[in-house]
Amino acid sequence: MSDVTAERRIAVSEVETARIDVDHLINAICSASAQVTQVSFERDRSEIKVRYDGSEAELDELLARVRKMAVGSELAYPPRVVFDRPGLSPHSPDTIWHQLTENEWVHDFGSGHVGCSGPLLALMERLDELIVQASRALGAAPLHFPSTVPVELLERSGVLEHYPQEVFFVAPLSRGIDQIEAYRCAPDRADGRRLSLHLESAHHGLKTSACCMIYPMLAGKRLAAPRHFTVHGQCSRHESGALDTLARLSEFRMREVVYVGDAAYLPAFERGAIALLEALFAALDLRGCIMTASDPFFISKYEQYRFFQMLGGDKLEARIALGETGATTAFASFNRHRDFFSRRYDIMCADAPAVTACIGFGLERFCLGLLCRYGLDWTTIDERIGQAADRLNHDGWTR
Repeated sequence: MSDVTAERRIAVSEVETARIDVDHLINAICSASAQVTQVSFERDRSEIKVRYDGSEAELDELLARVRKMAVGSELAYPPRVVFDRPGLSPHSPDTIWHQLTENEWVHDFGSGHVGCSGPLLALMERLDELIVQASRALGAAPLHFPSTVPVELLERSGVLEHYPQEVFFVAPLSRGIDQIEAYRCAPDRADGRRLSLHLESAHHGLKTSACCMIYPMLAGKRLAAPRHFTVHGQCSRHESGALDTLARLSEFRMREVVYVGDAAYLPAFERGAIALLEALFAALDLRGCIMTASDPFFISKYEQYRFFQMLGGDKLEARIALGETGATTAFASFNRHRDFFSRRYDIMCADAPAVTACIGFGLERFCLGLLCRYGLDWTTIDERIGQAADRLNHDGWTR
């Protein structure tokens, strides 16, 4: 660690004027250097603060390099809004976070790892059940997977090519009596840098999405008809210093509904997914929008990947209002994978490579959006969720 610390503030309006995605810029700065110690929103989310273990000149050079890699002619391709429910939420995420921690309904263990209890946990479970309820109309088969994924599957699935900066790798202590005893007796066992000297090679990583194991599960299959699945999982993404209440965590819960089948039915699945999002916005009286988006590709490939994903409309995000500043966060996304996974895992349907798609919900962010809308008014929230359940019972999964 350097004895010199530098800090810079970047106006969000300046980033948006340059047509740089704010979330992507935050991710890119975090993964650009181990010397970046903090990236956070400041001044009612109008600024991004960056702290760095090093000189101001070094930080300025790093930020200039990241901006150059993040902006380009392709990046100016504008997102398309497919649904809009304009308006602001009266409660800020920082105020909600303070109230939740004060009431001990959020337990902050640091570095983006939190526990939930009380009415917050109950809210998360009820929102999860809403999505499961909608998926029953599809006959979606429930699945459960482990949290760790073999590295070869992370490679085969494209995660290490497209999002290497997000992966937490998992490694055990080196085997052997002497090696284990040396670590057990070391005075600096909790020092992460020293710990790495005692670890075996990493053969697993924590999963970054709930659905990632469905495709290797179906490897080599010849499907007679389209299939639907629903899966809930604890997911992990390395957010470095860019942690932000419940809106940006290193570990979070995700519920997904997944389609695997022929191309003919895919548009109907997409229409149903969008209709589900619109129904949730209306029944819960939330403010926000659904718009085309891109994934947080690694910065050296961002322009190329984002352009094709935006152009094809392969990803849609449902963004929910957070507070009165106009800030939003994505609490759900629809992803059309085309035949990306089926070609890598040899999955066939109707004598052709299967196409796959999914809709995923970040449950902590979903909760945060509701709480920014209603505060800790659990009675009103409960009534709204009841109305949403009734609507989904009536409409099912609209096709």
